[in-house]
Amino acid sequence: MKTRLLTCSVLAITGATLLTGCGGSSTLGTASNPQVRAVDLLTTPTTVNVTIAAGLMSGVNTFGNVSSYQPFTNGNTNVTFTDVSTSNVVINQNPLFTLNGTYTVIGYNGASGPALLVLSDSNHIGSTQSTVRFTKVAAGTASSVDVYVTAPGASLAAISPTFSAVSLGSSGQSYVAFASGTYEVRETAAGSKTAIIDQQFTLSGGTANTLLDDGTTTFFALQDQ
Repeated sequence: MKTRLLTCSVLAITGATLLTGCGGSSTLGTASNPQVRAVDLLTTPTTVNVTIAAGLMSGVNTFGNVSSYQPFTNGNTNVTFTDVSTSNVVINQNPLFTLNGTYTVIGYNGASGPALLVLSDSNHIGSTQSTVRFTKVAAGTASSVDVYVTAPGASLAAISPTFSAVSLGSSGQSYVAFASGTYEVRETAAGSKTAIIDQQFTLSGGTANTLLDDGTTTFFALQDQ
């Protein structure tokens, strides 16, 4: 199993990936300010600087880097990804961050070049449950995919996908709740039962988790604040 070293979220263990605690939070005046983290899943350019509200996000420079959550003033907020080698700004958007919101902004290679995906995160979970959502940030796999979250070894023949027909850059996937425990997560081309990615995860109670297809042979896993 391939292990990627992240600044938050993922601890790889033999046989399964244990989703554990993620990056800290801080306050800016009050606890209701939006909290935002950045993820670099761009394969091109290979090295970037990421700014939010003109502030450099520490530790987000190459593929697979994840920042901690940081507080920002609510409102439309400038997010940029800049190619370090050329100083060209490859992503420049102004997403809306609202009071009490928690967000993940992901730079990825869209169908026509670098793109920004903004996800609204959740942490409202019971202590014995875990939630999972999925999205696709790699153009090189099937144009749309299904994802099954099952007991380890379960047959896919007679069951429906947990997440259906997810396309590149989709931000509309809701969290699905599971009891804490170990699950097998399989991604297939939409309508197929043949796994493109097949991986086991141990879900801890009280956690919200995001799984991403980043174009590699394993899921990119994040724990959401």
